[in-house]
Amino acid sequence: EQSLFNRVLDLDWVYPPGPSDFCGGDAVMRPEVLRAVDGFDASLIAGEEPDLCQRIRALGHVILHIDQPMTGHDLAMTGWASYWKRAFRAGYAYAEVSDRLKDTAFPLWVADVRRNRIRGGILLLLGFVALLATGVMLSVWPLILLFSAILALSIRSAWKARWKSGSAGTLLLYGFHSHLQQIPILFGQLAWWRDRRRARPRGLIEYK
Repeated sequence: EQSLFNRVLDLDWVYPPGPSDFCGGDAVMRPEVLRAVDGFDASLIAGEEPDLCQRIRALGHVILHIDQPMTGHDLAMTGWASYWKRAFRAGYAYAEVSDRLKDTAFPLWVADVRRNRIRGGILLLLGFVALLATGVMLSVWPLILLFSAILALSIRSAWKARWKSGSAGTLLLYGFHSHLQQIPILFGQLAWWRDRRRARPRGLIEYK
């Protein structure tokens, strides 16, 4: 509750209980299973838990979310720059992990990466067109129409995520976040593709 960013992004960690594709960093694992898959891949700068989970699932094991609190995690996010870096890092992880797993039995995030390219690209294009039309027409109506479209999409996403929170305001902001983040996520993907082409490893991307 220390910032709107903390309040909204906290919902990213809310998952339905039951079998899942992957877990976050707070988890209980059998040591023999962890050893069998050679543990975490230290070369990944993000997305190491989902990568590990796919190797665990490949051995026939199950990743299970339970309906119990585990850890209080303070994002300590108070500004736009931190928000952008966090989503940028997520995009970098999506691109790298999905590329590693695309030909495996569990091709995690392959479809998500494809959807992000489409959604992020469309949002950027619409924003550019709206700004250009505003300048040409000397009218704010293109921007109003763009905002209205994004608001409608945000309301739709908020309704679908209504099981995550009882606060309508938080859900609306979460719906807006689910679309806004597609832009820095796309830039994160582009950064990974550029780094791979140049064969240049990247250091940790910290948002705090």
